[in-house]
Amino acid sequence: MYEIDGVPLEDPQRRWGIESQTQARTPVAFRVVDAAIPGSDGSLPIWGEDVEATALGLEINVWGAPQEVERSCGFLRGLLGKTHAPLIVKRRDGLTAEAKPAAISDPIMTPRYALLSATLTIPSGVWRGPLEGWEADTLVGEHNVSSLEGGSRPVTDALVLVTGPAQNLRITDVATGAVLVYSGAIPAGQKLLVDVAAWRATLGAEVDWDSAGADATRNVDGTGPRSATHLWTLTPQATPAGTTWTRISVSATGTTDASGLQLRARTSHL
Repeated sequence: MYEIDGVPLEDPQRRWGIESQTQARTPVAFRVVDAAIPGSDGSLPIWGEDVEATALGLEINVWGAPQEVERSCGFLRGLLGKTHAPLIVKRRDGLTAEAKPAAISDPIMTPRYALLSATLTIPSGVWRGPLEGWEADTLVGEHNVSSLEGGSRPVTDALVLVTGPAQNLRITDVATGAVLVYSGAIPAGQKLLVDVAAWRATLGAEVDWDSAGADATRNVDGTGPRSATHLWTLTPQATPAGTTWTRISVSATGTTDASGLQLRARTSHL
């Protein structure tokens, strides 16, 4: 079952319903990069490849009196044909994806039934979990980011909030070695907010998730895999228990018991 912008495709009033066998995306494909070396077998192994866009095909049954069928088909075509903003597709398990329409058919009509076909493109190729917060017990040390348990793809859009005092801050993604570095000082009573997706940082006493301070972006840098295109990544690792965890390692100097670390992020799934 899917919801599109909050509208269930299994209508509670039984005006329309989705064919269960259409509830699957096209296969997930990876952006393969091959680099061959003359005189050597095979090609260079290149890691960190991204996911291609996927497509979601929908077959929707519409029922009712003739005028009701026409009205419902018009509503569904308008819902699925929105182009001024992303379509928010939600699965039964709560995961969501931003999509856009690729094609919508004219419905196959009978007096009390119609079949409407539509194809949506998911440009990112992944599903996302809800935005959740996490807080470390202490700033310095290795931590399991429990809010990201179960994810299967790297997260590149986290919000990082660090409470001072702290200097020489380094936050390392254990799976890949990618490091988020802040070369400045975070005084006691102040907080540093790093918006990883926007490559932006602010510092100040009033800084919080929804409030900004002085621009501190020049002191922020990212190194390691994907750093050419992403400031920093959080990467899940498989565990013998049959799930995944995401671990980070934090180092800093000049910290006290008041120093702290919080994250806000959404899991990413194939």
